[in-house]
Amino acid sequence: MTDLPKGIYAITIQDVNGCQSETEATIQTFTRRDVQENTFFTCVASEVGRDTVFLINEFGCDSIIINITRNGRTAPSFFTKTTCEPAEAGIDTLVLQNQFGCDSLIITNFILSISDTTFVSRTSCDINAAGISTEMLTNTAGCDSIVVITTTFSDKDVLIVQASTCNVEEVGIDTLRFINRLGCDSLIITQTTLRGQPDTTFLERVTCDVNSVGLDTVFLLNQAGCDSLVITNAVFGFPTAPRISSSTDLPICLGDTVLLTVTNYSSGLQWLRNGQAIVGATNTMFAATEAGIYAATFTNDEGCSVVSVSREVRLLPAPLVPFFSNVGNLLSLQKPEAFEGLTLQWYLNDTLIVGATEPDYCATTSGKYTLIVTNPTTGCTTIYEETIVYDPTQNCLVSIASLEKNWLPAVYPNPYSEDFYLTLEVPYPTRATVTMVDVFGRTLLQTEVVLSVGQFKSSFSTGHLANGIYWLKVEADGKIWATKILKQSQR
Repeated sequence: MTDLPKGIYAITIQDVNGCQSETEATIQTFTRRDVQENTFFTCVASEVGRDTVFLINEFGCDSIIINITRNGRTAPSFFTKTTCEPAEAGIDTLVLQNQFGCDSLIITNFILSISDTTFVSRTSCDINAAGISTEMLTNTAGCDSIVVITTTFSDKDVLIVQASTCNVEEVGIDTLRFINRLGCDSLIITQTTLRGQPDTTFLERVTCDVNSVGLDTVFLLNQAGCDSLVITNAVFGFPTAPRISSSTDLPICLGDTVLLTVTNYSSGLQWLRNGQAIVGATNTMFAATEAGIYAATFTNDEGCSVVSVSREVRLLPAPLVPFFSNVGNLLSLQKPEAFEGLTLQWYLNDTLIVGATEPDYCATTSGKYTLIVTNPTTGCTTIYEETIVYDPTQNCLVSIASLEKNWLPAVYPNPYSEDFYLTLEVPYPTRATVTMVDVFGRTLLQTEVVLSVGQFKSSFSTGHLANGIYWLKVEADGKIWATKILKQSQR
């Protein structure tokens, strides 16, 4: 029996006579003690806690009862509401009973929401609708809201537009009726005037391209914005040849200039010399300094070119440069035989020296000496100038005259080929220095001789010198005599 689980069972009993009877039996599990836990809620804070009670159950065993008491109070509830009545504004408190029988606090904050007023402006095309009207509405808080509507009358408007046209048929007044942005009628009046009319221009041009000959028509807009018809008639031909004027038709001297000018064109030019283009010479004027045949070529925008009638510029030969040397302040023209038939003129510091027209000139002061040689036939001149420092120890005017008068110096032969002789008439015993220099003043020969009373004669050999002009100078007792000698060797 102890192996059967707890429950109610049916039992059949048979007696000794063999009779059977039935009955019920309840089987309970034996336990020594049981534990029971109960939960309660209280509104008194001091009653909250846990309580344990020990009892004897029906089987005589210990039975434990645990009673747990919990707090049944709830926290206050807060609410916010709006009201349109000023008397209702404020805080209201309400005490209720919750499910555990405890007090429940409900706090409600009533906020006053007053009525508001809104102003609205609008326009109307109906004059009868103009004025102020009022409407009563309910706002979001449920309070009265006043809407004040101000209606302004908007009359019809008229827009006048000015326009212009090239078509005479469009000139006049045109009226259009629209609805403006306010929904009212809008009248647009367009006044169209004639700003201009199409015009036609006839042009004529010359072309050297046979394929371009004929009429060409182009449609453009004139300054009034109207159609403009340009008719160009291209005729075959070449442009007019350039016309050249010259500052002189006479021959010029070397260093002078002939100014050539194209008189009928200002652009598209190219100057030629002897049939060749002159680099960079494209202006209307050209200064010619060289001899040759000059012409100008004109090329128009279409590439057609034409050459002018040529002009010849002739140059006259200039005389040789008149180089001169300085020996003892005596300025002497080199190779004077090359200047025969030409006129000479000496200058000092660019000022003409009156009467100084000989190949030699005795300088008496320092300065810039200039010798100008002129060809009287052509008028061409050549110039040579040099700065001379005057030597006060040399006097080419007085000394030479003194020696020539008393000593009668002479050189022969002159010109010479190899040797020449110097002769002097010595009036008293003395010494003399004989010096030979070239045209550049360089000393080539210098010797000292002892002179006795009477005639002095000495030969000088200069075969090693080149042909040309040299100066021979004799100095004795502070007197100087100088003369030019010409060497011409027969070779």
